[in-house]
Amino acid sequence: MRRLSSVGFIALSSFASQLVIANDWAHASREYNRHVYVATGLGVSHLDPDTSEVSDEVNDHYNRAGQITIGVDVNPWLSLEMHSADLGSAGLESQHRINYRVHGFSGLFYFGKNRDQHARHGLSTYARLGLGYLENSAVGDVRYERDNAMHVLFGGGVEYASEFGLAARLELFSFDRDAVYAQFGLVYRFGRREAEQRPSVLVSRPVVEKPIEAPAVAAIAIVHSDQDEDGIPNELDACPATRAGVSVNSTGCVLFDGVAEGVNFFNNSATLTSDAKAKLDEVVAILLMHRNVNITISAHTDDRGEAEYNHVLSQRRAKAVVRYLLSRGIDLSRLAARAYGEKKPIDSNRTAAGRERNRRVEIVIHREDV
Repeated sequence: MRRLSSVGFIALSSFASQLVIANDWAHASREYNRHVYVATGLGVSHLDPDTSEVSDEVNDHYNRAGQITIGVDVNPWLSLEMHSADLGSAGLESQHRINYRVHGFSGLFYFGKNRDQHARHGLSTYARLGLGYLENSAVGDVRYERDNAMHVLFGGGVEYASEFGLAARLELFSFDRDAVYAQFGLVYRFGRREAEQRPSVLVSRPVVEKPIEAPAVAAIAIVHSDQDEDGIPNELDACPATRAGVSVNSTGCVLFDGVAEGVNFFNNSATLTSDAKAKLDEVVAILLMHRNVNITISAHTDDRGEAEYNHVLSQRRAKAVVRYLLSRGIDLSRLAARAYGEKKPIDSNRTAAGRERNRRVEIVIHREDV
C-alpha cells in the first residue's frame, strides 16, 4: 500500500482526543440508552495496488466484497465499532491476483436530530474515522511488499433505523489509498426501550396545616370578607391575592402553582430525569391528598432546531409527564396537557443556562368545587 501521509497522523490524533471528550460526555449523559449492535454488509470494492516498480499492471480493479461489524452506541453522537472486511482481489495482466482483507477499529460521529432517539430511530448521517490493519495474500507467483499494514481509514454514510432496533446503512470506506469500499448494510441493536418503573417506596407527602378556627362569640353574628374568594377569610388569609380557581391550603396560599422547578429535560430529549421524577412525586402526593383538584401540564422547549420539530418535541415531553403521573395512580380525567414548543421562553436562548430553563414543564393545580 502507499505510504501513510502526515495528514493521516493529524487526523488520528484528532480522533484520539475526540474519544477522550466522548468518554467524559458519556458519564454526564446518563439518561442516554446505550446499545450494543451487530452489522453485516455487501458491496463493491475498488483496489489499486501500486505497480510503479514492476512491469505488471492492474487490469481488474472492481470486486464483490463483504464486511461484519460489532459496535456500541456510546452517546447520542458517537458509536465505536470493530469490523473485518474481505475486499476481494486485484487482478494483474499476468493473470495473477492480490487478495485484500482489512480489520479495523473506528468511531462513527452522528449528525441529525434523530441521533438521540431510542435505537437512533429515524434518518441520520455519520462520519467515520479509525485505524485499519491490512492483510494481503497472492494468487500465483506475485512478488509484493506492504508499505503500511497499519493505516488510517475514514468514510461516511447515511442510516435509517426503526424503533425496533433494525437499521439499514449506505456507506463508503477509504482504506488509506489502495482500497475503497462501498456497501449496503443491515444493523441490529440489542435492548428494548426502558419502561417507566414505579418506585417501590412513595416519597414523603407534604403536611397540610390544620385550619385555624376562629373562636365563637355568643350571640354575635360575624361576617368574614374573602377578597380573593378562595374560601379563607381575609383575617386568616396569609396570601390574600391568590388567583381565582386555584387550590389553596388552610392559610389561603396555593398548594402548587407555576413552574415545577426540576422538571427539565436534556437537549433534544423527552426522557424524564431522576430530579424531574422527584418533583413530579411531590405533585402526585398533593393530588392523592386533594381529590378535588386537577392539573394543567404545559411543556416547552428552547429555540434550537426548527419550530415545527420543537412543537412535536414539547408534545412528547407533555406526554412523558402524563404517562408518569398515570403510572403513579393519578386518573387521566384529572390531567390536561398543552404543548407550546419554543413560543413561550422564560429566559434567553443565547446561553446554555437560559436554554436549560426554557426546556421545562409548567404545572398549575385547579380546584374543582364539589
